[in-house]
Amino acid sequence: MTAMLYKLRSFISFLLYLVALVIALTDNIQPDNIHMIMGATLLCIGAIWRIWGAMYVGSALVSSQPQADDVISHGPYSYVRHPIYFGTIVGGIGVSIIFGNIAIVVAYTLPLCAYYVFLAKHEENMLLRKFGKKYKKYKKCVPMLLPLPLLLKHNCSQGKKVPLDNSKDKTILMKEYGAIGFIFTILIALWDGGRI
Repeated sequence: MTAMLYKLRSFISFLLYLVALVIALTDNIQPDNIHMIMGATLLCIGAIWRIWGAMYVGSALVSSQPQADDVISHGPYSYVRHPIYFGTIVGGIGVSIIFGNIAIVVAYTLPLCAYYVFLAKHEENMLLRKFGKKYKKYKKCVPMLLPLPLLLKHNCSQGKKVPLDNSKDKTILMKEYGAIGFIFTILIALWDGGRI
């Protein structure tokens, strides 16, 4: 069951987003400028973290098992152990702020946060089995999901540096860009008062 929830993480995230969108459309929510700007800012920050993290894990992003040959502890992984999950949660909070509706917080944001904490713990168990002491040391140096304080970068780089430009991984980045573009398109349509 846990492995299935891990494997379907993108699909489940999308379903949760659809729940938020249905609530927004059903309740005829019209975001005001302040909520839209604050939420869109968080969506952008979340998107940056997701893309930055995806650049380091590449094709392992869609795998049901950790694919890395070594602990990735550079780039965003030197600030937080799960930058892609962190970006997803930040973006989810942004969606809630945009819609400003308690039903969306309850039906979308809280389950999204709980789901990604669950996924992070599941993934860490797999990484501990695969990398043992090396990952345990990394866990002690870098926080799981909250890169606080962000400015104080942890000196925990222990794995090999991963190249950012890997041509086989460009399709993974394109999927990230596509998903983010889809979300922004819907939000812009809502902001303009248009309905889908």
